[in-house]
Amino acid sequence: MTAIAAPTTLRPGWLRAFWVTLWGLLAAGVAVTLLRFALTDVVQWPDPLGRAPGVGWPWRIEGPWSLAADIGPALLFGCAFAWPALSVVSADTTISPRRAPTVVVATGLALVVWHDAYIQLNLLAIVPLTLVVRHEATRPRRPLRRRPLTIGLVAVAAVALATATVSYGRVNALSAEWGPVSTSNRGHEYLTIPLRGLGPEIVNLESVRVPGRPEVVIRAWNWIGNGVGGIDGLSIFAGETRTLALRMPQGCSAPIRVDRLDVHMKVGDREHHQVVRLGWLRDVPCG
Repeated sequence: MTAIAAPTTLRPGWLRAFWVTLWGLLAAGVAVTLLRFALTDVVQWPDPLGRAPGVGWPWRIEGPWSLAADIGPALLFGCAFAWPALSVVSADTTISPRRAPTVVVATGLALVVWHDAYIQLNLLAIVPLTLVVRHEATRPRRPLRRRPLTIGLVAVAAVALATATVSYGRVNALSAEWGPVSTSNRGHEYLTIPLRGLGPEIVNLESVRVPGRPEVVIRAWNWIGNGVGGIDGLSIFAGETRTLALRMPQGCSAPIRVDRLDVHMKVGDREHHQVVRLGWLRDVPCG
């Protein structure tokens, strides 16, 4: 009689776990890219290279709505990482490993780390992913009981997360970036704030103000010659950046700190209002 091979409980080596992690990251990256292409005309995805400092992916977390909007794509990233990576490992161990812990870790890292263009942070994220893949490789999963109630709850949660992602992406047409204090060609100091269009529609600014501080002067900044001009009608295309310039009136006693802008605009053919959060407190200089 032919003996049936018993499942091995030996964990994969560190090099093997590292290569499996890279394979999982590649699969997750492909899945997220396909999602972005599928929703190009529906959701306004922020450019990761143009993000202001903060936590969250694909959007900076600014409250419950943005957090819920981020969980869906991040969960897709986690699942797309865990299934291919642990499937490769299971071929080595002949064990079907549990995937939930790996999904949770990968999802959390997507929210915390993958929001920035800082490659050193992304490389550091490979370490915990390699650790969890190696640890879970020999942890067999329990058989799932597909009860109608469980399936219904999962479906409702999926629809809710998808709705949060699409709705948040639709109403956020702009994101703010980091800008320095610069001096105009007339000798005035301005706090510059680049605004990036998230797309896919053209944004035409109508008015911009600092909430509760109507005295703040806000103009459009031109880096060629360091000049300033009017804001009304300023167009921002998808992926394009236009810079605003803020200063207090002449004779003010002290600068003020701002963390958001109240923007009225036209997005395509529709009127739109957005509170653009800066993600950091900045001083608006006196004129």
